[in-house]
Amino acid sequence: MRFSYGLTLSEIVDSSLLRRARLLSGARGLDRVVHGLQVIPMAGPADGLREGDLVIASNPWPERDGDVGRLLHKLTESNVSALVVEACPPKRTVPRDAVELGDRLVLPILVLPSSIPASSVVHSVAALFMKYQTAFHNLIEFRQKVFIEEVLMERGLQGVADAVARIINNPIAIEEFVTYTRVYSGAEGDKATRAGLTPYSDMFPRARLQSLLRLPSTETAKASAVCPIRIGDEVMGYVQAWVVNRPLVGLDIETLQRAALAASILISYRRSVVQAENRQKDDLLADLLWQTTLPEQTIHNRARALGVDLSRPAVAIVVGAPQLADRPDHLRRIRSFIEGRPFGSRDLVGQTGTSITILHFPEGTSPALAAKKLHDWAKRTQHTLGSDLGLERLQMGAGTVQQGIKGIRLSHMQAMRAMEVAHLVHNSSVCLYTELGALRLLSAITDPAELQDYLETTIGPVVKHDRERKTELIASLRVFVDTDGNLAEASKKLFVHPNTLKYRIRKIQELTGLDPRLGRDRLTLAMALQVMDLLAVREGRNVVGVASGPFSS
Repeated sequence: MRFSYGLTLSEIVDSSLLRRARLLSGARGLDRVVHGLQVIPMAGPADGLREGDLVIASNPWPERDGDVGRLLHKLTESNVSALVVEACPPKRTVPRDAVELGDRLVLPILVLPSSIPASSVVHSVAALFMKYQTAFHNLIEFRQKVFIEEVLMERGLQGVADAVARIINNPIAIEEFVTYTRVYSGAEGDKATRAGLTPYSDMFPRARLQSLLRLPSTETAKASAVCPIRIGDEVMGYVQAWVVNRPLVGLDIETLQRAALAASILISYRRSVVQAENRQKDDLLADLLWQTTLPEQTIHNRARALGVDLSRPAVAIVVGAPQLADRPDHLRRIRSFIEGRPFGSRDLVGQTGTSITILHFPEGTSPALAAKKLHDWAKRTQHTLGSDLGLERLQMGAGTVQQGIKGIRLSHMQAMRAMEVAHLVHNSSVCLYTELGALRLLSAITDPAELQDYLETTIGPVVKHDRERKTELIASLRVFVDTDGNLAEASKKLFVHPNTLKYRIRKIQELTGLDPRLGRDRLTLAMALQVMDLLAVREGRNVVGVASGPFSS
């Protein structure tokens, strides 16, 4: 006989016929939780025992002490809560060895008086459990109604957190992974931090957190209890309670689980609404950026229906990474994060292919200040998403501020080019189109054959020489160009003697017919290096490699 609600052994002893039993041993185990009843023959096999069972022997104490020792060890191995035995026959007592063994094993042993048979104890304990279980289910049902009211009143996750905090009288945090939403009740975010209440997501890396929350049981850590929020097999977040005002009991854990269910209903509903809105935004962006046959007025009308005024100056921002083509779940996470922490309050965010496009409407700030704000926001977003999703090459590009639908299309094209070569500019993953320099012209060339031909007719022989003879002419050329032909500074950065660098420069001149010491030739070689990097980016190779062709690595 098993019960979903547990009672401690001391509670059962105080409220059933066991109050008339005599405790022989294992007093330290009276706080054990009982989850079931199991009746066994005292001298027979003890099979089918489970953790938390209150074991009741159906006949008196056996005559052979060896049988008793084996039974007590078997009960301890099964993690039962206690053993109840009937009174001994006349002129027989429980052996002292058995009492001492029970104390060593911390196994409570209770002996019934001769007037109470084991069957009466079974009925008494079962009735006690039924009484508590009825009250327990009534209370849980009431608490479930409280959570349902929060859902119907549309107070969101904050309403659920407030309700749980009131019920269990302890601080609560609820976090949703997809939108990175975290709400507190009973302790605001800064107060919780000062009080040492660490949110569960700050204890573990997110990948580890996902695996922990997939466990079927409630996970506990750092004086807190955590219940996962699940939708189907997907873990969407967690509900966390801190042990501050009073200890948590089984009823509180059940309350957390009901709160997690209410949170999953809220998240499911919001997800369905958001998915419908996102489809509308995606369709609008697709038509805005690529559907040139639609009348502009039609696009303006659809945008106004979504609260977007396309007549205002706008700038396009594109977020992407090579890995996103195979990870639609990451795309959804990136979009949700950006929508929750937008660059501007009226931004239009949507998915275009395997990237996320943001249409930002500046609020009249100067171009320099707007560029700085965009850089700061993009770097914060890139850092959070990169570390959270493990996307080391998450890139962002931004176009220029433009007016009208045609201008927005131009800004989006600029943003795509800037994103493509973002890490080639200042070695950054965030790039504005205005920062591209010569790459602004090169990125407009979409024919790889033309770029390849330029590469092969300039530094192609140098690349081939490096590959075949294991030299470092290209690396030396890069540094020499970056230092504007300053031999002393370049040799210092390369950790080589100036004469060694002079030899390499002469070798490059010999192979290409171009003298890196002359301004015009150095510019030609610098352009060739950028062409090589651009081709490497487009082919998904590391920029230190070379483009495909007869001299490829």
